[in-house]
Amino acid sequence: MHKHAQRSGAVSQSSPVVTGHASLSTQVSPAHPPAQNPLDRLAACKAGIPVLKHIPKGARNQAAGKLCDIIDSCVSANGVDEWSALLSFAYSALRVPAKELPGNMTSKVRTNILANDCFDSELVACRRLGSRSIKKSIEKKVFEGDLRGAVRLLMSDDSFAGGDADTLASLKLKHPDPSRPLSFPPEPDPSFTALSVTVEDVVWALSSFYTGSAAGLDGIRPGHLKELTSMSAGENDLSTRGYDTSNTPLNVTMRKYKRARLINDVGGVSPESPLEDTTGDIKELIKSLIAQQNTKFEAMESSIREIKEQYLSITSMENNILDIKVQNREIQTVNKEIIKNVDFVSSQMKDIENKICKLEGERNNYNAQILILEDKIETMERNSRKTCIEIRGVPKKSGESKQELYRLISSASGALKTGLSESQIKDVYRLPSRENIQTSTVVAEFTNTLIKENFLKAAKKYNNENRNNELSTSHLGLPGPAAAVYISENLTAKTKRLLFLARDLAKVESYQYCWVSNGRVFLRKKQGAPSILIKNENSFLQLKNSDQPSVDNSKGAI
Repeated sequence: MHKHAQRSGAVSQSSPVVTGHASLSTQVSPAHPPAQNPLDRLAACKAGIPVLKHIPKGARNQAAGKLCDIIDSCVSANGVDEWSALLSFAYSALRVPAKELPGNMTSKVRTNILANDCFDSELVACRRLGSRSIKKSIEKKVFEGDLRGAVRLLMSDDSFAGGDADTLASLKLKHPDPSRPLSFPPEPDPSFTALSVTVEDVVWALSSFYTGSAAGLDGIRPGHLKELTSMSAGENDLSTRGYDTSNTPLNVTMRKYKRARLINDVGGVSPESPLEDTTGDIKELIKSLIAQQNTKFEAMESSIREIKEQYLSITSMENNILDIKVQNREIQTVNKEIIKNVDFVSSQMKDIENKICKLEGERNNYNAQILILEDKIETMERNSRKTCIEIRGVPKKSGESKQELYRLISSASGALKTGLSESQIKDVYRLPSRENIQTSTVVAEFTNTLIKENFLKAAKKYNNENRNNELSTSHLGLPGPAAAVYISENLTAKTKRLLFLARDLAKVESYQYCWVSNGRVFLRKKQGAPSILIKNENSFLQLKNSDQPSVDNSKGAI
């Protein structure tokens, strides 16, 4: 950075003249698209390539070296390609790396710095202004420390203009052509000795920029130059790197770093101070700038808080008061209506409660009557089946007749040796079942209960004496392989459920005996204990909650 060039527009006699778009377009590198001149490409880069806000410390050394090399090439060759590389340095070396690339941020930035292509057409993708918002711009300004710009955007009624013909026409109307032709001074003599500046001058100039100052067309921010001239840039620091001035063009004066002389106490000139003095001066300057910025930040924050408080207190207070008054009137009106409705509903609720109490009493009476009727129906069904037995597991037969069913019962009687005659069989019929089941139940009704009891005792005795040849379809005179059949009383649906629940209770509570006699279910805890009659499902709750359940003294067959 301590190469000191002449004023803008001064060039070497032997170098190509760079004065405008026309001359730049004739010097485009063959690798660049011929239809786009360098300035247009810079504009595209400015619009499409995001640049890092800060250079990672680990990459500042390489970035400073790369920038110094580009400056050397501009001084020595002074060509369009060299100047294009310098102007596009930020877009090639300091562009924001892609997230999908491997490595951390420092390694990615180093890779970009080592790349040679400054105009990668794939990187230039025009941004859409519509995707940006005032809110994001304000957040960006605050993040960069530019509170003045953030407040300006916050208080402004303007918004981003679209990139269309109307915006261009408005800009031309706002910035018309000059009324008189502009005349630039002639180029200086190449032999003219340019003015020189020191490192302190450069550092002072850089520190004069506000934090977060925007970049120009080349994309380099003052913050970038501050970072490249800092101590973290290492040996390639732009402020301390030396150059050989033997090949320097005539229009540029090169100078090694020279520290300003210090005046001692007696008015003499002291020798050059060590490096620590310059570092201390820079630190003091930075501290002073930070203190000034902090003071400005505090003042801006205080102003913003005051503006917010005034806005909230003035604009909202009156509206809130008016709204509250209107709401109070509405609430008072609604409260009166609510009181009337509550009184009316309360009177109706009392009437409903009285009706509910009456209905509950009637329902209890109906439930009691229903239980009585159910018991009567159960008794009637039990009496109608007291002379019936059922044989389960009998195979179905299509076109079966009553004679065949009678012969089936006679065959069973012959196998059990009960001496049953057909005159003692009142009726035989088969109960319906699902079509996919091959067996069903056959019910036989005898003329009296004594015949039924003898038949059941004979079946139980036969199965006990013939464990290996229990009753099966072969004993019923049915053809085909023998299949087990079961003979028992013909119970009602309620009694069957009570028997099912009683067997489960016997397993859980360790009852040794569970049986059916005359259509009623009995339980016995152990041998010699009294038998327990299961009248309904409430009997199971009594057995679980009481140690001395009700005992039925009637004797039933086991």
